Amino acid sequence: MIEAIDREQLISLFGDEEFVDEIIHKVAEDTLLALDRLKGQKDSGDYKNYAIDAHGIKGMMASIYYEPLREHAKQHEFAAKEERIDFINEDFEAFVAECTAFCNEVLGQ
Repeated sequence: MIEAIDREQLISLFGDEEFVDEIIHKVAEDTLLALDRLKGQKDSGDYKNYAIDAHGIKGMMASIYYEPLREHAKQHEFAAKEERIDFINEDFEAFVAECTAFCNEVLGQ
């Protein structure tokens, strides 16, 4: 999964491979925290904040040029905004699994 990150683009922006690794690590940590919030928001029906956290994941993935999760988070953001709860319910576990697998790979877990 992490091979799909455009590290060369990140290094060209930040100029330091170690700093890039720190950014990717921080994105993984923050994504796991956002996933915990999403679970609670989904369970309570708080789709306004669900959309906000999905948007945050989308932005974090965009910041490290990881397109697969950026697109998946975008789908959840817009589903919440458009009140397409069926999509969220049907896809939530797949979204969480994809995010968790990515984060665990980045964090070496």
